[in-house]
Parts: sequence; structure tokens; C-alpha cells
Amino acid sequence: MEDAVHIEDGLVVFSREGIYQMRLKVAPQKYVYRSLKTRNKRDAIAAAKREFYRAEFKREEGRAYIVPTLTSVMADYTKQREMDHKRGKVGAG
Repeated sequence: MEDAVHIEDGLVVFSREGIYQMRLKVAPQKYVYRSLKTRNKRDAIAAAKREFYRAEFKREEGRAYIVPTLTSVMADYTKQREMDHKRGKVGAG
């Protein structure tokens, strides 16, 4: 990471090919990378701080920062229904 700036605990802003990106720690071993879509360092830091506070607010409310995709939700549902069928709780259909 070139030109990395550590802003908060778990938040880093860095430049990749001139465009600023951010890395946000959302779990002990899980990070989210987002493009800040700017070449201005000051604007990038301000945008990263806003995103950091947005994530903190969601965490305090008990909401997830990363919303699961419909595909992953459907896969989990299908897996659960198959397990229920094997246990005899529901029919095959």
C-alpha cells in the first residue's frame, strides 16, 4: 500500500494507482476494502471517516455492516430446508 495513512483503529486510507482506497476492519480477521473514488487525500480521509462512523453506528445498533447477498441467503435457506427434510420435519417438496 503506497501512501498509507492510519486514521482510526481498524481504518487505513491508502492510494492505489492514484485513487484513494480504504480498508476497514469489521471483525477480528475480516476487512472490507472500498474505493473512495477520489485523487485528493483530504477528501479521501473525510470520506473514510464518514464510512467508519457509519459502520460504528450500525454496530452499536446491532445491524450488520456487510449485508449478505440474495444468492448467499438463498443457499443458506436451501441448506436448512434440506437438513429439515433429512430430520423428517418437512416433506420433500
